[in-house]
Amino acid sequence: MEPGCTANAGATSYPDTGLTSGTTYYYRVKAINNNGGSTSSNTDSATTLTPPPPNAPTNLVATAVSHTQIDLVWVDNSSDETGFSIERSPDGITGWQLLATVNTDIKNYSHTGLTCGSTHYYRVRACHAGDAELSDFLNTTSATTLGCIQIFLPLVVDPEGPSYFFISGLMQLSETRIPAHT
Repeated sequence: MEPGCTANAGATSYPDTGLTSGTTYYYRVKAINNNGGSTSSNTDSATTLTPPPPNAPTNLVATAVSHTQIDLVWVDNSSDETGFSIERSPDGITGWQLLATVNTDIKNYSHTGLTCGSTHYYRVRACHAGDAELSDFLNTTSATTLGCIQIFLPLVVDPEGPSYFFISGLMQLSETRIPAHT
């Protein structure tokens, strides 16, 4: 209650609303009538409750979709999160670092710019109140980007005619015959 606030005559309580969670507030009471005010009561305090953290996301799945990208999806189990925090680790045990944050109700993320054939470990948690309350991490997952493309350029000699280069790949993307200089 701010100084000068009054309650109804005969009141024995006063609801103090619109307060910040996890904050301690101090109070004194003074009776006032037409003849003036009484001496203030002793000072007492109360701390507002901190809301519990949001429910943690579950079923985190990582899927390699290319040589340089891994897509993440998860189940949002919270109705009051303000976003999600996505972390990655080189080994799934140590070295966890924040990779990205996404907004409320977003349930996926694409990690791009990766190296082909590399393994990445991920975990996600829900947050609210400006990251003051964070959920637990319930599962860790990993994925390995698709392998690197290797192209070989062997020389094929045709005794009946000019020499050609063949370009082929391990992934058999296409094959082209290019005439060589003779």
